[in-house]
Amino acid sequence: MKLIRQTLDSDIPDIVHVHLSSFQNFFLTFLGGRFLELLYREILQEPDNVCFVAISPDDRIIGFIFGVTNQVGFYKRLAKKKWLSFALVSSKAALRRPSIIPRLFRALRYDGKAKEASSPASLMSIAVAPEEKGKGTGKSLVNMFLNEMAQKGVEKICLTTDRDDNESTNIFYKKLGFLKTREFKTPEGRWMYEYTVNLSAEKKLGTQNLSEHSRHKRLLKEVYGYNLRPAIERDTKRLAYLHYEAAKIQPGAFLHKLGMRFLNEYYRLLIEEGDELILCAVDEADQISTSSLIKSENSSYAEIIIRDLA
Repeated sequence: MKLIRQTLDSDIPDIVHVHLSSFQNFFLTFLGGRFLELLYREILQEPDNVCFVAISPDDRIIGFIFGVTNQVGFYKRLAKKKWLSFALVSSKAALRRPSIIPRLFRALRYDGKAKEASSPASLMSIAVAPEEKGKGTGKSLVNMFLNEMAQKGVEKICLTTDRDDNESTNIFYKKLGFLKTREFKTPEGRWMYEYTVNLSAEKKLGTQNLSEHSRHKRLLKEVYGYNLRPAIERDTKRLAYLHYEAAKIQPGAFLHKLGMRFLNEYYRLLIEEGDELILCAVDEADQISTSSLIKSENSSYAEIIIRDLA
C-alpha cells in the first residue's frame, strides 16, 4: 500500500529522477537535473508551498506533486533572487542549443504570465514513475494536494497542460473535477489548456445540503456500489437521458418537454461553464449508473434516481 506524505528536502534527488523519467523530451528535462533540483528545492522552501510525495511499499518515491498558494509572488522572488543560479545550472544546455536562451529567459520571468492565470494558487508539477501509472497514485496525490490547499483557505486552483497529443492527461484532470477555463498558445507555438477547480463549491451549498450530500454519497457506495465524480463533457448525453426519463414521472417537471436536443445542450453548457457542480454516480468501469446527483452553487439540491435503466 502506497503512502502519501509531505515532501522533505532529502526527497529532491529522487523527485528529479521521477521527473526525468516521466517527462522525456520536455524543455525542463533538457535543462538538466541540476536545474530541476534547484527549481524543486525553491518551491519547497516557499512558505506557502503544498508538496507531497508518494512512497511505495518498499520505500521508494514513485510520484510527487508540487504547488504554491501564490504563484505570482513565487515567480517574482525567484526572478529577483535566483536568476543567476538558474542561469548557471542551465548554461550547459544553453551552449548545446543556444536557441533555448530566449525561452529560458521567459521561463525565469514567468511572473507576468502568472498574473494572467485564473487563480493565484497553482498546481505546478505532478509526475508518477512510468511503471506506477494507472494504479491510482496520481489521483491520490491530487486529492491530498486539494485537501491541503483547502485547509490553507484556498478557494480556487489552476494548472496548465498541453492541449494536443495529451488526451489521457486531460481526461485525468476532468475526472478529478477540474474545468477547462481557457486555451492559449505559447511563443514557441505550443497550445495549452488551463484548468481550474473550485474548492469553495462545497461551502456554498450550506451545512444542510452538505449533510444530505454526504448521506446520499454513503448510501450510493454502501448499498449500490457506486462512486461519485464530477461530470465531464462525454457525460452529456447520458445525463440528458436520465433527466428526460426521470422528468416523465416527476409531477411539475417541464424541461424535458423541450426535447432531448435541448437537454443535451443544457447539460453541455452546465459542464462547460462550471456554474453548477454536477456529480455523477459511476460504476467500477466509470460508466454513469442509473443514479446521478446534481447540486448547484445557489444552494438548491436535486436528486435524480432512476432504477433499471442502465
